[in-house]
Amino acid sequence: PTHRHHPALRQLRRFVARRQLCPACTARPDVTRAAGLDQSGEGHCVNLRIRRLGVVLSVLYLVLFLQLNRVQFFGAERLQDDINNTRGLIREFGRARGPIITADGVLVARSVEYDGSVDFRREYPEGELYAHITGYQSLNVEAVGLERSYNDELAGDPIDQRFASLGDLFVDRNSTATLTLSIRDDVQRVAAEALSDRKGSVVALDPRTGEIIALWTFPSFDPNPLADPDGTVANAAFDALVADPNTPLLAKSYREIYFPGSTFKLVTAAAGVETGLIFASTPVFPMATTYEPVPTGAPIRNFAGSTCGGDLVELLRVSCNTAFSEIGAEWVGPEQMVDAAEAFGFNADLGIDLPGAAESRFPTDYGEQLADVDRYRAPGQQPAEGAETVLPNGAVPVHE
Repeated sequence: PTHRHHPALRQLRRFVARRQLCPACTARPDVTRAAGLDQSGEGHCVNLRIRRLGVVLSVLYLVLFLQLNRVQFFGAERLQDDINNTRGLIREFGRARGPIITADGVLVARSVEYDGSVDFRREYPEGELYAHITGYQSLNVEAVGLERSYNDELAGDPIDQRFASLGDLFVDRNSTATLTLSIRDDVQRVAAEALSDRKGSVVALDPRTGEIIALWTFPSFDPNPLADPDGTVANAAFDALVADPNTPLLAKSYREIYFPGSTFKLVTAAAGVETGLIFASTPVFPMATTYEPVPTGAPIRNFAGSTCGGDLVELLRVSCNTAFSEIGAEWVGPEQMVDAAEAFGFNADLGIDLPGAAESRFPTDYGEQLADVDRYRAPGQQPAEGAETVLPNGAVPVHE
């Protein structure tokens, strides 16, 4: 309502130019009361609450900032290696990688352009012939074989590949590397053809350098379906191979261990020569069909019940079980046999760049079984009662 004689709205007579109003000042007490802010200090309380809320929000923002930086700088490796993190796998899978070729120039792995969810996919032109060597790069599981061992080099990630010269800082060039195998394609094919469809493995080495020039296991598998960008196709192929009772995914040539058989006679022969008692032509071992282990054990027989003996050359030629058993047990002894076996690489890392290689084993405690032997046979001598037995090499046949 109007106040006394004053009208409700004064008549507009003119506009007031900017800055011609009175300067800002504190409202009159009656105006303050009219706005609902009495003298009790309620307005002050509201301002205090707003300030407190601002402080809390600032603290939360600071905590969030610190946490993000902690995760980025200190937890990056853990997150990158997390099995649930597939971003890196997808990124790596879709990149072009360097080729893998044999020593004689046959292409066994390459990246080809792909019109789909990724830009490139891995292809293996020789299929199962090199599957256990190259392995494969899969979107669903981590890379295996040489694809895993040389992942960084094939992807071009090392600094020395990315920036080989100062000019590489200013250009975008292909930094992927080509991986050349020691395997020869001609020898690999001969190994596969010779083994045919029989289960087993063939390994061929260059005796001059020790390089592996053939490495074949049957059964093998085709790695191309496993490298398919379509996860459904890759999973189906992987599940089928895992369910196969012949375990084609397992590279038995280097991922499993087997009894060395008669090939170990070379180690025994070398150990015998190291004693200084065994030579190419002496001693001459008598003809025998069986060897009786000392102190006890099942008799060791020659193949097909045959009889053999003679000097070291003849023993190697006919692979004489009885004579080499005698050399190992009575001429060399436990400790020197362990040393000789380890000199040939037993009980040590295989030293090849394929992941998951099994370590060959030669027992180091088998000689402890001789610790309580009262009577140890040695050629041409029988110990007197209470006397200590001595092997031909001068060692006491007790392993402690």
